[in-house]
Amino acid sequence: MISRSDSAFRINQGVKQIKINVDADRNVFNLQEWVSDSVDVNIRLKESSIKGVTIDPRSKVGTLSIQGSTAQKVDKMSINYPGRCDSLLINLTGFTGLHLSKLLSGKFEDINISDDTVIKREE
Repeated sequence: MISRSDSAFRINQGVKQIKINVDADRNVFNLQEWVSDSVDVNIRLKESSIKGVTIDPRSKVGTLSIQGSTAQKVDKMSINYPGRCDSLLINLTGFTGLHLSKLLSGKFEDINISDDTVIKREE
């Protein structure tokens, strides 16, 4: 269900329930989820970076959790899901810009980032 190359994870279309668990240690990747009934995403970073996380707006997101430390000199990370998650957990250090979808929210939210990180809301 998950195909992996050095820099990308992709979920194939037609899957009903997806659980994505990533432990990234000094890696760079993208995550793009195609349409599924529901998805849970848990990403743990250690000196790694995500170019972007994109979840199809028709998918229901239970947990969207991204935690850990990014690689040095990471300027921007994007999380694209224009919907409401059950739990939105972002706890990151080591980057300067976090770009979130304008409508991204969670019933339960815990966003904890470095003081010098700027959060931008985008369409």
